Amino acid sequence: GINAEYGASSDFKVATEIARRIVSMYGMSEKMGPVFYDTQKAGLSTNTKSLIEAEIRELAEASMKRARKILTQHKKELHELSSALLEHESLSLDEIELVLKGIPLTQKIENTKREKEEEEKYRLEQLAKKAELKRLKENLIEIESEQTTAANSVSSKIKRALESWWGIFSFIRFLE
Repeated sequence: GINAEYGASSDFKVATEIARRIVSMYGMSEKMGPVFYDTQKAGLSTNTKSLIEAEIRELAEASMKRARKILTQHKKELHELSSALLEHESLSLDEIELVLKGIPLTQKIENTKREKEEEEKYRLEQLAKKAELKRLKENLIEIESEQTTAANSVSSKIKRALESWWGIFSFIRFLE
């Protein structure tokens, strides 16, 4: 299963690191001002370090209060999403939007199933059309081959007939 304590401690670690960067690296703290503080090097006074830590703590606490407020305001949606996740294990963005709009996912799943069936039907129709085109092309090639063979045969017969007529004509001229 999921270890909620590990997840929460990881979240706190990430949030603290972001707050530290805001305060000491990005100059976005009102109390510390637009200054870069290298917290990794020795050289900062104890007072400055204490101010940085206090500002980090204030940012983290303010962020936590804001997160709690948002979760409390959207408690209904949170429960709907958690129920949907328990039922379906994962949700796409479209499915999340449906849950938040109060549309049952069973309706979406039925629509999705129908869409997949239609897509599969279309895919199979396209494959059948390709197979039919391939068969027609093979038949055309076979017909062209037969026509070429027939034309060659007729040409050969005409040539033999002309040779025979030429032979007869030459013989008649010889007799004259």
